[in-house]
Amino acid sequence: MSSPVRASTVTANISIYGYGFTFIFGIIGHILNIITFTRRQIRSTSTGLVFLIITIFDICYFSMSIYDFLFINLNLPQTDPNYIFLCRLRTFIINFVQTVSPWLLVCIAIDRLLRARSPHHYKIWCTKQNAALVIFLIITCSVAFNSHVLKNSFTTAFPTSHVICGPSRINTTNYAVFYYTTWTFLQICINILLPALCMILSAMVICQKVQHIVVTRRKQQFQKQMLLLMFSKIVLFLICTLPYGAYRMATIASIDPNSPVEYEKFLLITAILTIFLNANYSLTFYVHCLTSSLFRKTLSDTFKYCYRRTNRILPLVRSINRL
Repeated sequence: MSSPVRASTVTANISIYGYGFTFIFGIIGHILNIITFTRRQIRSTSTGLVFLIITIFDICYFSMSIYDFLFINLNLPQTDPNYIFLCRLRTFIINFVQTVSPWLLVCIAIDRLLRARSPHHYKIWCTKQNAALVIFLIITCSVAFNSHVLKNSFTTAFPTSHVICGPSRINTTNYAVFYYTTWTFLQICINILLPALCMILSAMVICQKVQHIVVTRRKQQFQKQMLLLMFSKIVLFLICTLPYGAYRMATIASIDPNSPVEYEKFLLITAILTIFLNANYSLTFYVHCLTSSLFRKTLSDTFKYCYRRTNRILPLVRSINRL
């Protein structure tokens, strides 16, 4: 077996099994995340509200990723006559989530920064109403940033393929040049590098301020647990996205699709790094469980409440059935 063919097989296997792993763990984790973040103690804070919105968008990301898994990784035939519309919709939603999620995480970091720097005045700024306004602004900017993929010029890259989305690579246009070169650079900067810089700077300032917080009061303990949730999510984001962003940035101009060996190597490394990228959207729940006792306790109390309620309802149902 030649080297390009072997690399292609390995790339396909990594994509299939890697996606299956992240999808299964991601969906289970996100369902449990929603259960936890909708509990009154956490959802009553602006931070909890933003975490809940991030979870919802992450579910959208995995829902759209099913398209890639079925039609690209499993190589199933695309027979839907509306395949161009599906291409645009799938690409838009994935790109949108990749933009909106990190900036919502930056919003959480700034929220925690304001609480750490102004412990007596943060209630003026860190409200659920202000959080909802910031969420709306971030969503609006993310939609505008990624809306170009909804244009008529965004179809399929090759006329013989119904699943590889993008401007035509056969009839090169100015938009195609922008999409395959400049757009990749913009995505990496806006979706990874700039949010990462904002998160790191916010975390550094928070670490300096949090040392002065007394840990005996219950409310301050709660705020520290919310900080742990933020720090764990930021660390997960940095670990999972920076390697992908750095590699794509380094290969924007150097990769040559006409060189089979080099291009297969590029696809192999990209497939591995994409698994790490997807892990950012799938492992949040497990990282929160490992780092935050508040998160674990809230989830545990939720299951205990459901169990007690079920035990109260079942005897009543049995007594009604006997009548």
